[in-house]
Amino acid sequence: MELQIPESDKALQEKARQFMTRHLLPLESQFLAGASLPDDSVKTLRAMLAAAGLDRPQIPGSLGGRCPGFLSQCLVQDELSYSVVGTELCLEENLQLLRQHATVAQEERFVRPMAHGKLHSCFALTEPDAGSDIQSIRATAVHCGSYYSLSGYKAYVRGLSGAGVVLVVARTDTGDEQGLTVWLVDRNDPGLRVAADRRLLSVERVFDLALSDCRLPPERMLGGPGQGPAIVASRLRSAEIFSAARCNGMARRCLDLALQQVQRRCAFGGPLSQLQIVQHQLAERATELHAARLLVVAAASHLDSGQQADAQVAVAKTHAAETARRVADTTVQLHGAQGCVVGTAPEFLYRSSRLGLIANVPTELHRVQIAEAILDRLGGSAG
Repeated sequence: MELQIPESDKALQEKARQFMTRHLLPLESQFLAGASLPDDSVKTLRAMLAAAGLDRPQIPGSLGGRCPGFLSQCLVQDELSYSVVGTELCLEENLQLLRQHATVAQEERFVRPMAHGKLHSCFALTEPDAGSDIQSIRATAVHCGSYYSLSGYKAYVRGLSGAGVVLVVARTDTGDEQGLTVWLVDRNDPGLRVAADRRLLSVERVFDLALSDCRLPPERMLGGPGQGPAIVASRLRSAEIFSAARCNGMARRCLDLALQQVQRRCAFGGPLSQLQIVQHQLAERATELHAARLLVVAAASHLDSGQQADAQVAVAKTHAAETARRVADTTVQLHGAQGCVVGTAPEFLYRSSRLGLIANVPTELHRVQIAEAILDRLGGSAG
């Protein structure tokens, strides 16, 4: 079942599919053997993505992009995530944010190099005791005359490997959440260090960062004092639609693995594919997956048109993440013990699919957003 998308986006989608087939699938055996690739290999793949115009398609031509739009990046993300190696390739997700809030000087120093693939960034929001509830953030930015001193601890930062700038959320006063501000911290700035390098479910590589008297001039402030909540909301919105696209790519791979298995494996006098109970499982998963992909296209299109799309993104991410989890579970079930062997694609995708339910914004909070949206439409209240 193909998606109905503009012809220009179809061409980009096909380009991403060819890249994944030629460059990512051949690396899967090596990747699954160690659940990772060497940093040099990751950097090489990112450079190849940049050369192909696939790592930052949401940026307009004036800044080095080739095909602007959230939908474009979602289609690329979906295709790359079909391969398990795609989990190592974090596309540049902060450019749209920087374009909206950067000053002229910040655009020259950070945005243009990022748009041309010469600089990568990552976002440091979460702390050991603070995630979606940004009011719990404890990292501080204390005004000390001509500079601000940043101190605090950030956890589970994605995409730090190869990143040259970190967007750090810190509190500029001791008041409410309006004191939160986003800072552009160079990886080489004194006072910033990597405190931990870990794996989530042995799948995704994340880092902890410690900041200790990291001194920054006011010019490194993104969007001005107290703009943190609005910037974080915008960042999470885009991160979630891209995360939904990643979930769809993983789910497509799982479904294909399941289809291959039931046609290959014979039991009770014939292939598993002839059993009606198996056919029903496959039909349900295929239906859910097609709906998930349509929801992502609809939400991304809303974002591209400039419409308010919080509820659409919440629906798309929730359904895509839960669908990926169900498809992965069905795939492992149909493989039996084979699907539980460490170092195989079904087992890796089963673990990886679990992260989609909590990445960026947990599905529980998205359900609150969805409820508020439908109750507001009916003139009610979510409480």
